[in-house]
Amino acid sequence: SSRQWRLDLFPLLIGQDEWSVIERGAIQRTVLLNRLLGDLYGAQRVLKERVLPPGLVYGNTQFLRPCTSIAVRDDLHLNFVAYDLARSGDGSWWVISDRTQAPSGAGYALENRVVSSQSLPELFAEHNVRRLASFFRAFSERFLSLSTRDQPQAVFLSPGPSKQNYFEHAYLARYLGFSMVEGSDLTVRDDRVYLKTVEGLQRVDLIMRRINSDLCDPLELRTDSRVGVPGLVQAARAGKVTIGNSLGSGLVESDSFLSFLPGLSKRFLDEELAMPSLATWWCGQERERRYVLDHLDELIVRRVSSSRSLFPRGQEGLFTPDMLPEQRERLIREIERNGHEFIGQEPMSLSLAPTWSSANSLRAAPVLLRVYVAATDKGCEVMRGGLTRVGDGIDPNAQWLELGDVSKDTWLLSDQPV
Repeated sequence: SSRQWRLDLFPLLIGQDEWSVIERGAIQRTVLLNRLLGDLYGAQRVLKERVLPPGLVYGNTQFLRPCTSIAVRDDLHLNFVAYDLARSGDGSWWVISDRTQAPSGAGYALENRVVSSQSLPELFAEHNVRRLASFFRAFSERFLSLSTRDQPQAVFLSPGPSKQNYFEHAYLARYLGFSMVEGSDLTVRDDRVYLKTVEGLQRVDLIMRRINSDLCDPLELRTDSRVGVPGLVQAARAGKVTIGNSLGSGLVESDSFLSFLPGLSKRFLDEELAMPSLATWWCGQERERRYVLDHLDELIVRRVSSSRSLFPRGQEGLFTPDMLPEQRERLIREIERNGHEFIGQEPMSLSLAPTWSSANSLRAAPVLLRVYVAATDKGCEVMRGGLTRVGDGIDPNAQWLELGDVSKDTWLLSDQPV
């Protein structure tokens, strides 16, 4: 399978003090989103108490009603999540987006580490770079412990080789020791999931999915799905299989939730949100819609449903202040008619990092860091590193970061020997 993946050998360096801010913010956010999912697929108190507008949830295609009856083991909806972070010019970190559906890129981060540690072994040892292996081991141990059987079978469910992230899925599955499968490799009998093998059917206890929730079961969810497993929702409902992340968890990935998180943090955790999100206005509310329409010259406007891949080429459903007048008129009409489908966001001025350019020289380029959080036996744990992606353009004040297919390793430096 062809794959877009280029590595810049200059790693992004992060000191321990800066990292502790990121770590605290990412862990708090994971606990919050997990609690929020538990409520939205359970008692729905935040809707009854009008903390959230109903349109935010019921108008979202990733709110899956058939999944409200699924009991989640240990109340753990989120086993593995990611956050896209940007550092502004003053050095503070902001969350650009939450990835709760089936976050990609951890395999790239892992392979970046293998390449950079072998290419720069002296530097790597000298700067006490924190390792990644223990993070994946802790995640795998916790995930396997969710099964009731002594020797559970865990599989990694991928949409298949036609997707550009297939290489990463295969790499990560092999690293974790999970069987790599597609929907057609699995079957459901008597509410149990089985893997079809040459020796016959083998029972599956745990599924780490890399396909969107709504595509997982053509019987109860999207009927046009060709990558799902018929009967999977019923197997989960009967408690015969555990799926990570839980079906329907892509609901809180929507950027329309970003502006509500500070209030939800006080409601669920009685804490201020440790790491702020990019300023966002959801146009499903009258006052916010007015604000966005009055400030189209300053804001980025995006369709909430526009798909965002790991290495996007051009942003579909994205409207910037320099759009053409006829585009602008069309957008205003669309927002007034279907406000719940749009958000307005403040543009960000991003910090720069040295990057090797195609002209064989160093240049400064804006970067975005994706950090990963996993559920482990000790609670939420953050991978001590991450996937740093480099902007295509050189202008850090550009209205939107166009991400290229270049990534960097992320070195978290320790003051102790590792």
